[in-house]
Amino acid sequence: MKLRLFYNGNPEDTKIMNAETGEPIDGVTSVALEVDAFGCNAIVSLKDIEIDVDKSEAIAIEDDKD
Repeated sequence: MKLRLFYNGNPEDTKIMNAETGEPIDGVTSVALEVDAFGCNAIVSLKDIEIDVDKSEAIAIEDDKD
């Protein structure tokens, strides 16, 4: 999902929306943007979310510095 951030300088008017449908994303408590020469990353904090753990995947990263 792509997100669209609407910000007009007033924090109370800030909205996070689904970029494809225009529907608001509920439960967003904060957004932090990190911009550097290689791109932009966003950290989005949500409250009251539902997670389907049965369909999650994980990878193990081992440190070879021994």
